[in-house]
Amino acid sequence: MQAQFRSINARPVKKVAEAKARKKKRAQKKLEQVRQKATAIADQEDLSATSKNKAMERLYSKALAVPKKPKAQIVVAKKGVGARGGKGRVVVDRRLKKDSRAKDTGKPGKGFKGRGGGKARKSGGGKKGQKGPKAKGPKAKR
Repeated sequence: MQAQFRSINARPVKKVAEAKARKKKRAQKKLEQVRQKATAIADQEDLSATSKNKAMERLYSKALAVPKKPKAQIVVAKKGVGARGGKGRVVVDRRLKKDSRAKDTGKPGKGFKGRGGGKARKSGGGKKGQKGPKAKGPKAKR
């Protein structure tokens, strides 16, 4: 997140203003075209008022609609073959792909449940024959 903010802050103010102006100009051009189409529809005498309204509503809703972002494509990594990720792709292993598929089926008992279950464990675990608190890692040797 911080890197993203840094990249935004690094951009010159002039460039950002120009980009915003271009975007605004495009939007105005699009709306102007829609307005012309709407006046053409309004001038038609053979259509009823309700059908004119519907057609104009359809025009404006289409013009003002925000394009949907495509869902990320899941790519399964295989042994020995380098799976290529990139924009709009997520590289996962076989197990993860299968779990996500199972989650979408809607069947009870499918999907990821997590670890656990079984017998309750005694506290103060660790390796057998060790005294004191739990020893973890190579630095734990005494």
